Amino acid sequence: MGVSENRIYSFSSDSGDPTFQALLIKALSGELIAQQRLMRMYFEGNGVERDSGKAEYWAGRMREHGIALSEEEQRHIPMI
Repeated sequence: MGVSENRIYSFSSDSGDPTFQALLIKALSGELIAQQRLMRMYFEGNGVERDSGKAEYWAGRMREHGIALSEEEQRHIPMI
């Protein structure tokens, strides 16, 4: 498996829910709203096991596109 395939498997194994899987596909293709939703899901443990590393990953993807985090998100998710 390549690096991107490993990353996809890592996230896709978190939930078998079809809605989560659709959101993941959108986020991996660069959709910012999907990336933000996944960041918050991992940060809050909403629908997936809480995982600050995965929350930070999605926060970093958003920052790469110039999207600023909210004040609350900035307090809880460190800058990468």
